[in-house]
Amino acid sequence: MTMVTMTPQPFDSAILGRPVYRAELEEVVQIPMLEESIPDNAALVSARVRPDWVNVMEITQFRKIEHLVSLERPLLASDGGGSPDSVRLGGTNDAEACADIARRSFSFDRYHVDPMIDNAAADESKRAWARNNLSGRGDAAFIAEFRGQIIGFNLCLRGED
Repeated sequence: MTMVTMTPQPFDSAILGRPVYRAELEEVVQIPMLEESIPDNAALVSARVRPDWVNVMEITQFRKIEHLVSLERPLLASDGGGSPDSVRLGGTNDAEACADIARRSFSFDRYHVDPMIDNAAADESKRAWARNNLSGRGDAAFIAEFRGQIIGFNLCLRGED
């Protein structure tokens, strides 16, 4: 059997202050090799598995932390070209305000629900995630404002066509 590739996660490692890896599982037959593939210095390893593999993961010490849901659809001509006056495209100048909203708003993401991760570190992870996306990592950010104050945001990445 093939060992599982462990990809270092520098962003998460910097936030948590310890080495974080992502397990690159390509085939269900790799699951029995998962634990012996983990680097000795790993403090945290995450793995995304297909829904039909979830029961097979029970043979490992991994815990189910989240269920990833992606919603998508193509833009249509009938969607119109504009957005409400209270919504605009975001940019670097919005990064800190959105980072603060992210720090305060998330509580059921993968780090907040993991009992092995401190909530302050999980808060900082979301803060850094929002800041990074508004500073060029993301493809687009939509900012919602009310009376000149940022009250929400939606960060977007383009999928492959």
